[in-house]
Amino acid sequence: MVIHLITCAPQLLNTLLQQIRMPAAAPHGHIGTAICRDPQQSLTSLLAPLEDGLLLLETDGTSQGTPWESLASLTAHRPGLNVVLMSHDAHKEQLLSAMRAGVREVIPCPPDDATLQSTLKRWTEPHKDASRSNPWSARPRGKLIAFMACKGGAGSTVLATSLSHMLATEFDRPCAFIDMDLLYGDASFYLGQATHPNTIADLATPAERLDPLLLASCMSTVAPGLQLLSAPPDMAASTLLQAHHIDSALSLACAEHPLVVMDLPRSMDTRCMAALTMADVIYIVMDNTMAAVRDAQRCLQFMQTHGCDSTRVRLIVNKCTTEAPMNTQTVEAALGMPIRHQIPTQTEAVNECIALGQALGQRHPHNPVTMALRQLASDLLQVPVPSQAGWLSRWLGRSSGKRGFTLSMPGAPLETRQP
Repeated sequence: MVIHLITCAPQLLNTLLQQIRMPAAAPHGHIGTAICRDPQQSLTSLLAPLEDGLLLLETDGTSQGTPWESLASLTAHRPGLNVVLMSHDAHKEQLLSAMRAGVREVIPCPPDDATLQSTLKRWTEPHKDASRSNPWSARPRGKLIAFMACKGGAGSTVLATSLSHMLATEFDRPCAFIDMDLLYGDASFYLGQATHPNTIADLATPAERLDPLLLASCMSTVAPGLQLLSAPPDMAASTLLQAHHIDSALSLACAEHPLVVMDLPRSMDTRCMAALTMADVIYIVMDNTMAAVRDAQRCLQFMQTHGCDSTRVRLIVNKCTTEAPMNTQTVEAALGMPIRHQIPTQTEAVNECIALGQALGQRHPHNPVTMALRQLASDLLQVPVPSQAGWLSRWLGRSSGKRGFTLSMPGAPLETRQP
């Protein structure tokens, strides 16, 4: 692969040339361009001749040093050219501008030997070329699971966030959670995450520039095996996203994760419809009240009109009580569809988890709602519910680094029961 160097300092350029020419640094690459430019010199004429390969570009983050429009035009018309910025000051605004301009990676300037060698290896090895051109084409597609409330306050976000946490931690299934409520999404607070610098709005980039590195940089780790892609922090940021951005982002997420759970808003625009169309399983969350049944009828009719296969739709009745105005048979008859899962009412425990930003399985592992979610996860994955060990067994298992450890004694097993 051809390696292009454009810097503003002669000493930096000489150092990079020496490092790259070392046999172990880039065995599959060779230097094609090495330019030391004046900081005030325009990059447009220097970038125009570049066709493909790897470009290491020094930048100071100023408007004079980095014309993002020229760089964005270059990356849009040169899909075979991978741009890596060497930045002296990689602040948030610069990182966002770089991603939107199609930059693949940002590294410190000057890079140390280890950073430079790992970057060169990542972008010049021949066997990585195909995966970079279409990073998700050769991988098996993960399952995309959508949650949508038919009426406000149905509890869809609580169930979706707690289920995704349970899939990753109790069922050992790596999972990604994507908040698709682009205007009012607050799923990150249900999982106790502080504001992440990057969100789904930062994926508003040309499809050919979207890759696993960019997706990973916009996600945050909630728990081992669980990644979160937050909704935009304000409504204005969401306007950057179009339906084709959502399609590309979800396709890549499903290639990178075996399970992807997304929380959809009630109001469907073209972007959310793109997500709904891609979903393998669609959970409609409602309660058993007359108002919820009417809204569920409209929701199901809307999805049928837009070509959503009814076999993918599963009904969840949340906040079930024996005093509910409509029983199970009445709801099923009104909707022409069986209820797949019923979640009991546990207002105090659920509100506590929301206030603390914890999943239900974390705070109340033996709560009836948590147990119902385990059954839902078991049905979704078509696997048995994992056995729940007692507190002493779980403590011993954690201290030894093992999971699923149980302690048995003659007679009854040693367990503690939730009052």
